[in-house]
Amino acid sequence: MNLSELIKNRHSVRSFDPKKVDDSLVEKILESARLSPSAKNTQPWKFFIAQSTDAKDKVMKAMAKRNQWAKDAGVIFVILADMNHAYKKENKNYLIDIGLCLENMLLTAEDIGLGACACTGFENDILDKELELPQNLKSVVVVPVGYKKEEPEKHEKNSLQDIVWKKS
Repeated sequence: MNLSELIKNRHSVRSFDPKKVDDSLVEKILESARLSPSAKNTQPWKFFIAQSTDAKDKVMKAMAKRNQWAKDAGVIFVILADMNHAYKKENKNYLIDIGLCLENMLLTAEDIGLGACACTGFENDILDKELELPQNLKSVVVVPVGYKKEEPEKHEKNSLQDIVWKKS
């Protein structure tokens, strides 16, 4: 699939078959994350990978009630910001790097036949404590990934003329 088709086809998946995601596919997703661009090549990311029931339970303790569907994903990634490598942390510019990393992961999941969803509906403090993170690591986004139980609902996108600002 070419990049344009991949971008058009990718939608957030919230209904998973609980089947385990093969380690080779997990590695492909992590490899695409590793290769993401970052300001001054700081690479301010680390990952917690939840595949076991115990690890998933730790993540799910922090998730909002509306996101409990995530427990069925074959694997749950937690993207962590490594504040020791965060560029312009006072302005939170490192979050742009995390976003670039996240998009690489989402597109790779779609490309290899998996579904994924970026989730920010969780309590960071609870998750950081559950994962026993050192002070320099902060949870930013939870990414459930797995085999789609059903095709996600596709939403209409704004037109180009609706999103381009032109000064009159």
